[in-house]
Amino acid sequence: MHMRVRAAALVLISLASLIDSAPVLAQGRGGGRGGGGAQGGRGGAEAAPALPGGKRLLNVTDMFRVRSVGNLQISPDGEWVLYSVAQLDSIRDQSASDLYLARWNGSKTIRLTYSLESEGSPRFSPDGKYISYTSSRGITPATRGAQVFLLDRSGGEAQKLTDVNGGVSG
Repeated sequence: MHMRVRAAALVLISLASLIDSAPVLAQGRGGGRGGGGAQGGRGGAEAAPALPGGKRLLNVTDMFRVRSVGNLQISPDGEWVLYSVAQLDSIRDQSASDLYLARWNGSKTIRLTYSLESEGSPRFSPDGKYISYTSSRGITPATRGAQVFLLDRSGGEAQKLTDVNGGVSG
């Protein structure tokens, strides 16, 4: 029960840290993984009409600013939570996600991946020293699909563990 409360608290803290109200409330601005302005090609819709109090209605381009948190995994020692953050990218016309690691109390958050390809299905090793996940980075026409990568929590580049034709799911 205590671990569930910790996980729920972390989700709330993580979601709060992802919210940047200025871009959402600004009229006529684009969105997506790389930011961008009204001429940035990230939606192209006109700004929604302003409402009393400086607020406005949501429009299609706002969807490219929304981030969703998923794949929550608690570390074996119960001190860390591993999760993915996904966001739509209108330029590439797909969703992309990266992995994050945060202390259960929200005191520290570390972004683990920075690739244009999506990473997902993160898992801790039983001893908590490694993180495995799936990603489609570095794919070739022969493999086409997500492969399993292993990341040492102490630092360094992730190592590709599989090279399965058609990819793996997980």
